[in-house]
Amino acid sequence: MNLFKKLFFVACIGVFLGCINTTVVHADTEKNDQVTIDDVHKADEYVSVKGNRFVFDEQKAREKLSSEDVKVINDQIARVNQQIASNSMKIDTESKEIYTPVKYFSFAVHNSNYTTKTFWWGKRYYFTSNEAVKRGAAHFRKIANDRGNDSIFWSAVGDAVAYISPWYTLAANLASLGVQGVANRFNRAASDLVAYNNKHRKNRIYLDFNFSCQYSLHILK
Repeated sequence: MNLFKKLFFVACIGVFLGCINTTVVHADTEKNDQVTIDDVHKADEYVSVKGNRFVFDEQKAREKLSSEDVKVINDQIARVNQQIASNSMKIDTESKEIYTPVKYFSFAVHNSNYTTKTFWWGKRYYFTSNEAVKRGAAHFRKIANDRGNDSIFWSAVGDAVAYISPWYTLAANLASLGVQGVANRFNRAASDLVAYNNKHRKNRIYLDFNFSCQYSLHILK
């Protein structure tokens, strides 16, 4: 394989692997180099805020978490701290919410649109009305549709370059499969959100997405 072919193949594999790392998981317990929903629940008590940075108490965390989990969480927090510094963002020392220094409103009130807050582990979506749920589901389905279009693009690339080399076709088809997997997962998130809301019509709800795009649904108390 010449240099150009190698670069093309690596680029397509990168797209495929990137899609795998951002797969949305609701009930699965797969473990990779990303922070999972379970990790968040176990580790959040060991994360504090000092000097507008997240600090992870490794020593205490090791009493309950494995060395692998500690490393994954440390890496996640390091990336988030870098983003906070680069984008002049702030951290609320009480809630550990990440925000830009502008005025914002209460999230736990009736709102016709969904609202969000960002934390060290990912983003929380608040739904305090049926209309907010409808718009949130539409948002997730739009993401799914966009990823579906990306999948069609990579599939077309695979067909177009088939005459050049089977390596090109393989790489493009892998990328297409990866992106389509993400689209399917976002559609699942939209469906789960609507179903959860239907079961809890008298409650306000929220959805947690971590930076691996794994999600979980809860009642807002």
